[in-house]
Amino acid sequence: MKSERKSGSFKRILALLLAGAMALSVTACGVADRQQNASSSQAVYTKAEQEAVQSEFLSLCDDILVAAYRSDPCAVNLQIVHPEKLGLGDVDAGAWNSETLEAAKSSMVESDAFGKRLEEIDENALADKQKILYAQLTAIYVRESDESTILYDNKFDPATGVQGKPGGNLRRFQFREKADIEDYFQLMRSISDYFDGALSFANEQEKEQLLPNDIQLDAALEQCDAELEEQTDHYLIASFEEKIQEAEFLTEKEKTTYIKKHNTYLKKYYFPAFESLKASLIEMKTKDDAQRPDRICDLENGKEYYESMMQSIVGTDRSVLELKQEMNKYMNEVLDEYVSSNGDTSDPPVDLSDTKALLTYMQEQSKADFPEMPNVDYRLTTISKVEENMTRAIAMFQIPPIDEDETMTIYLGSMAQSGDLYAATVVCHEGIPGHMYLRTVRKSEVIHPLQNLISFIGAEEGWCNYIEQYILKYLNATESEKAACAINNEGSLLHDVLSVKIHYEGGTKEDVRRAVKKIYDEEYWDEKTDAFYEEIISNPFQMLPYTAGMTEILALKEETKEALGDAYTDKLFHTFFVESGAQDFTTLREMLPEFAAKHLDSAEKAA
Repeated sequence: MKSERKSGSFKRILALLLAGAMALSVTACGVADRQQNASSSQAVYTKAEQEAVQSEFLSLCDDILVAAYRSDPCAVNLQIVHPEKLGLGDVDAGAWNSETLEAAKSSMVESDAFGKRLEEIDENALADKQKILYAQLTAIYVRESDESTILYDNKFDPATGVQGKPGGNLRRFQFREKADIEDYFQLMRSISDYFDGALSFANEQEKEQLLPNDIQLDAALEQCDAELEEQTDHYLIASFEEKIQEAEFLTEKEKTTYIKKHNTYLKKYYFPAFESLKASLIEMKTKDDAQRPDRICDLENGKEYYESMMQSIVGTDRSVLELKQEMNKYMNEVLDEYVSSNGDTSDPPVDLSDTKALLTYMQEQSKADFPEMPNVDYRLTTISKVEENMTRAIAMFQIPPIDEDETMTIYLGSMAQSGDLYAATVVCHEGIPGHMYLRTVRKSEVIHPLQNLISFIGAEEGWCNYIEQYILKYLNATESEKAACAINNEGSLLHDVLSVKIHYEGGTKEDVRRAVKKIYDEEYWDEKTDAFYEEIISNPFQMLPYTAGMTEILALKEETKEALGDAYTDKLFHTFFVESGAQDFTTLREMLPEFAAKHLDSAEKAA
């Protein structure tokens, strides 16, 4: 999974996910006050007026979609089969997005314009399914803009940095015709230019003493080294050859020529681009007086910035300390269950090493607790070791093109292929009832291609962590096995709790040391402290969608129980979450009373 930043109250949303790990970000406020236009709330429309408003709304959606792809051109190849039908026929899919400061400011201006157009549309004139999309876009675009913390962005962030984008995008680049192959080569030739855009952004940061700090730069350098380590056996060599051999529109001679050209381009453009970026990052490390402090709270308005980032990434209006309290509570519950477990094991009802069989079994079992999922085509493939080191991904789900029902893809890393109970939860996180499930069951509610891009990462990743309890139930896991699987999330929870301690409350490495010592064995807690501290500094927000997102799901579940009373069932809560569409938690809480009233009314009539 997967970023431009921010709005007047420092709030950002990571809203539009493209191509699995690649993120298309929108400068917007995810949790701003969203008040309906009072003057239009009582308006009564004729049928013709209503149709005009709806047409205007869909036209706005068209414009947002086009703008999204114009800002990230190579995503056209990754996500669209027929770009001309969506008004994208003139977009150069062989170009990277711009990482310059000017591009970030331009994106903010464009987002403001979309927000203003959205506010002029009366939601009451829209059809029910359009209202779902309206709510999604309101969460993304309606806010007040301010450029004051754009330069707080780290273009070399381990999760979203420029060093991670070329390899992943080139691997997933589709060859549907010869022009696609030429676009691929054009992307390879321009990787240095793409990196230069991020370096120009860093030049602006240097003026404000906001360059990434040494810990952040070291993390980026490690990723560059991963790309450069296996040059003779690089993952792009295998992926390119596989796609070329599958290209039925090529002759054997053309295939041989393209493969030879690709090997040349790797040596001439790809690896030199990473070598040059690495040199620039090393040089950046010498500019100690221009680097930002380790802790975000030490920046100007740093605490406010950290809170707004945390809220927008998770997709909530709850405070940092409220989120920290919920994560701490869950973390302690997991620890208590793990300590009291006795090591009992079970015999799973399905072969966990057979991924297809596992997902088929999950689809059948989940009918008891979740809205039923239609059958879907998907394929399984592996994540290369280099890419695994680069992205730190255990597994990934890649959505199909937004304009055709092509096969979905689940990428599995080495850990996800081990065939044990934990690996099964990872597979189902990406598959059923995780990402692939959500994508499939929500498909019938999609009324515009733009919706296929919208994914509020906190709600989605939180869901995929939350559903682990059902996966384990369906696999007849013992309480000890459930505790053992849950403890795998402990490191992520501790990371985010300590991130608040460091970046918001001004904690130190010694605070990390004390917290780690309470959980991990005495013999290696010193080493663990250093690793945790460096990870928290280099990537303070990466795990939040999974950890705080999951605790927000659990909180929303309790709120739904309270709203529905005796009428509550888990399946009804899951139905609410799924049928509301991809929304942030603030919007879901706004939608809950109407959902509850509707079902309570139905229950009374049935009685």
